[in-house]
Amino acid sequence: MFRLYLRDRLPKSPVTTVSLAAIALVLLMCLYRVALVEARDTLTTERAIGDLLTSRDTGEAESPPEDSGEWGLLPQVGFSPDQGIKVGVKYTARHVRGTGLTLDLNAIGAQKGQQSYTLTGLHSMLLDGHLMAGGQATFSSDPTHEFFGLGNNEVGPDPLSTHRVQTIGGTLTLAWRVFDRLAIALSAGYRDVQIGRGEADTDHNTPFTVDVFPELTGIDGGRTIPLTLSLIFNNREDITRPTQGWSLIAEIEHVDRSLGSDFEFTRFSVDASYLWPILKRRQIIAVRLGGKHIVGDQNDIPFYELAHLGGDNTLRGFFQDRFLGKSLLLATLEYRFKLLDFAFFDLWQVRIDGVAFGETGRVFIDADDVEEQFRLDDEFASRLIDNFKYSYGGGIRIALGKAILARIDVGFSDEETALVYLTFSHTF
Repeated sequence: MFRLYLRDRLPKSPVTTVSLAAIALVLLMCLYRVALVEARDTLTTERAIGDLLTSRDTGEAESPPEDSGEWGLLPQVGFSPDQGIKVGVKYTARHVRGTGLTLDLNAIGAQKGQQSYTLTGLHSMLLDGHLMAGGQATFSSDPTHEFFGLGNNEVGPDPLSTHRVQTIGGTLTLAWRVFDRLAIALSAGYRDVQIGRGEADTDHNTPFTVDVFPELTGIDGGRTIPLTLSLIFNNREDITRPTQGWSLIAEIEHVDRSLGSDFEFTRFSVDASYLWPILKRRQIIAVRLGGKHIVGDQNDIPFYELAHLGGDNTLRGFFQDRFLGKSLLLATLEYRFKLLDFAFFDLWQVRIDGVAFGETGRVFIDADDVEEQFRLDDEFASRLIDNFKYSYGGGIRIALGKAILARIDVGFSDEETALVYLTFSHTF
């Protein structure tokens, strides 16, 4: 990820020059073994609506000037041994020409076949700002997706198998702003997933998932048409550098065969986070609690739709989708602190922040697994400590105006050391 404008001269400010050099150094450090990923988050649409509920995005607010920094464009560049060279682009424009329309494009491809493309559009000022409407289209493909098994297992760090996965999907959403900071949303979606043999791992002789686990639910892929009802509350004052406030999301997603799906289940999700400012808002304590639970027959829930932990947004010290189950619990603590602010030519006010984080969570296979974990007896405390997974690390946040936040995180756990993620938006 790098942005360079060729002008008649470089900025004369020594602070700006040093800051740009620091950004370049950080990015160069992340070129090796960097995971440029599109987060597989079932609450993506709800988080985007939450951004629209921030103070400057309410329907009653005056339209911001076009030069307010509410747009950004960043190339993405990286390298990792398992994916090779990766290139892409991230573009975000908020309040396009003062209309209340937000557009977002994230596209990336890798040398060894990995691809991810997401286009999102949301309008926040329909019916005098009460109605929000939009949609999202996605395509992703990975010929070497890793599978570690189900549950809170100890399989890692090496996967049990790999497989090719291709996903085509889309979502249409209508949201009604009940109050300035509270909205209720209804979405209809479509996801078509194809699973098969991918690229062979000749270095480790890892088998294909379709060969090793032919009875795994969803091993051939399938179609889901989810209907989703969500409640979203957000009273933060900014998108790229919030300093205080709540973000609350509650969601019910239902997939039914009568609607044309190949499976049938209901997913309940809750995500709550709060930011505490300290020392005149230059330092932030951020806390997040999240949970998911899927109701349905185990043989009617494809493994790729299970609740997952691991990756750029949950348990960053573990690989993507490291743990899969019907339920999960997650807690995250972050310490955020401001580092630098400077003007990048006349385009953006660049803001660079640091973060240190710690996370804990686990997944559950079924109700018996939950009951066993939380059984009140003499071993409750030790069982709670031993069975939850932990990760920690630090990172850098680079914000371009009010539009884009680039996130570089390095995660550690007892299973992996220095997993680097280069992606966008805050974790919460």
